[in-house]
Parts: sequence; C-alpha cells; structure tokens
Amino acid sequence: MECYKRIRPCGRESIHGDISLKKVVNSYIKSDAGNLTKWLQKFNSIIDCICGDIGNTEPPLPNNEKLKKNSHQYRLKKKSIIEFYNALEGINNETFTSFNDLFNFVSDINIEGIGSLAKYDFCLRYGFNRGLIPQVVYVHAGTAIGAKALKKHGYIKKVKNEMPISDFPAEFHKLEALHIENLLCIYDDLLANLPDK
Repeated sequence: MECYKRIRPCGRESIHGDISLKKVVNSYIKSDAGNLTKWLQKFNSIIDCICGDIGNTEPPLPNNEKLKKNSHQYRLKKKSIIEFYNALEGINNETFTSFNDLFNFVSDINIEGIGSLAKYDFCLRYGFNRGLIPQVVYVHAGTAIGAKALKKHGYIKKVKNEMPISDFPAEFHKLEALHIENLLCIYDDLLANLPDK
C-alpha cells in the first residue's frame, strides 16, 4: 500500500515520553487516519485509480500529455499504464462482493511493468468508494518494515503476506486493515523504537 507520508507529509503529533503501541495507535487515529480516508474518497476514474493522482484524461492515449502520477507510481511506464487501463476496461461491469474478489480479478491481469503492489494500490483506490475495503492486512513494501519491527520486538509472531487483524496486538484491533497497513508504513520509525514486549 502507498503510505500516506509518501504522498504528503503526515501530520502526526509528537509522541512525548516513552513510546508505546497505545500512543502510536492513538497518534495515528488523531493525525493520519482521516487523511487517508479523505484522500481515497477522491478517486473515481479508472485511470486516476491506476496513477494515484486526480485529473487524468480518460481514456489515456499514447499521444496524450504526461500522466499525473502519485510518487508510488513513478516507475510505471506510460505504455504499461495504458495496457493496464485497457485490460481493466470492463471492470465497471463486474460485480465484486469483497475486496479480495476485486484483488483476485486484478491480480490475474498480466501486464509487463505492473506488479502486485501497483495492482493492490489500484484495488484500494478503486474499491474504497465502492464499499470494497481490505479485511486482512496486505504486507508488502513499506508496510513490511513496520510489521518486521513489531515482530522484532515480540508484538507479532510471524510476518506473512496477508495477515488477519487478530494477528496484531490488541491496540491495533480498533483499526480497519487498510489503516493498520498505513500505520505500519508511516510509523515504521516509531515501531522500530518500541520497547521489547
């Protein structure tokens, strides 16, 4: 998932005194959870969901002006984006009952230069306004750094690609999976400095 701090600086408040999971989670809820939600609410068009930025022309054409992309998508080549867009052309006619259904559908699309993280990011943006949000924590890229910090300090037993919320400490259970992912990424530095459990 794309960490909100990579999109624009997070507004997290300073955590004073000893770092604890409770303080980290409360800081995230107060400073960053609403930002992620507001940001995801902006995405509607397929091309914007692919690129992670608003205001791209649909459909994208090879001779169109430069595509506006989120920093997480800077490696995506225009050719790959256009091929991915074309492969997703009928997605609005599909019926998905869960985020996992959507993710499995998109994961089956094979376009050179479009990896699993780009597919996941698309699904998160596309699915959010359609009521399809992750029910498990997908661990990859920056999220894995935070998850590994929790494991190192004894707060979780094992880091897996998909983790149910119940695998995380009780302090995390008040967050939805997408917010746990975001917290793991943008608070990875604080999680690395937690005391051992």
